[in-house]
Amino acid sequence: GDVSMPYNDEVDATLDKAFKDILEFKQRTGMKIVINEFGIDTSGYVSSEDVCKFFNKITSLAKENDIAWTYWTYNRGFGLFKPNSLFSSSGKWRDQLVDALFQAYK
Repeated sequence: GDVSMPYNDEVDATLDKAFKDILEFKQRTGMKIVINEFGIDTSGYVSSEDVCKFFNKITSLAKENDIAWTYWTYNRGFGLFKPNSLFSSSGKWRDQLVDALFQAYK
C-alpha cells in the first residue's frame, strides 16, 4: 500500500538531532562536512508542500552551520527539472522546489 510521511514535528526534531550530531563531529574533528545526495523517496505519497518544508529545513540548517550540500534527483520523482519526455530536451524547472532549496540563501 501507499506509505505517507508528512512533514511534522517528529521529522523536524529528527533533522535537528541529526544536525546536532553532525555539528558535534565537525567541532570535535575540525573536518569540513558535505551532505551528499539528499532527496525524497517517492515510493510512497509525499505532498509537494511537505517536500518543500523538508528541503528548506535541510538547506537552512546546512547554511546556518557552514555545511555544504548536494541534492539528489535532477528529473525524476521530486527532481528539480521536469522534462517533457525522455526524447525531448525541452522541459521546465520546478520553481517551487528550487525556491525551497535556496530560500535560506536569499
